Amino acid sequence: MIQLRIPFEIKNPFLPIFKDYQKRLHWKFSVINKKPLKLLANTTKDDFIIALDIHGTEMDSVVFSALITSHLANYKNIIFVIGGDTGLDENIRNSADFKISFGYNTWPHQLCSVMLIEQIYRAETIANHHPYHK
Repeated sequence: MIQLRIPFEIKNPFLPIFKDYQKRLHWKFSVINKKPLKLLANTTKDDFIIALDIHGTEMDSVVFSALITSHLANYKNIIFVIGGDTGLDENIRNSADFKISFGYNTWPHQLCSVMLIEQIYRAETIANHHPYHK
């Protein structure tokens, strides 16, 4: 299962776009809202935690797809963590198994959630040889 853990509610105008990609996904996917310091609560060694961090690894969609598909085979859950309007807590950043970046620009957390789910959907289509990713 893929989880998105966030300390905020996804709001309009981003919510319809987010829900559209969520409906398209065939991979099991859930959104969990928690307080910022509780984002990693109830995780185990069977979970692979990926933090979205400006200093993380940048990758193209094909590499991102390979990362997800390989970890779906080896872990119970892949947990993506996005910080709120104050960013991601340093302890969470340090506890993550991997960090990815959408570039050196600073993106609003609401928009980042849409960008992430689109990339997860794209990763699924790449893994399934679907023509969405051209």
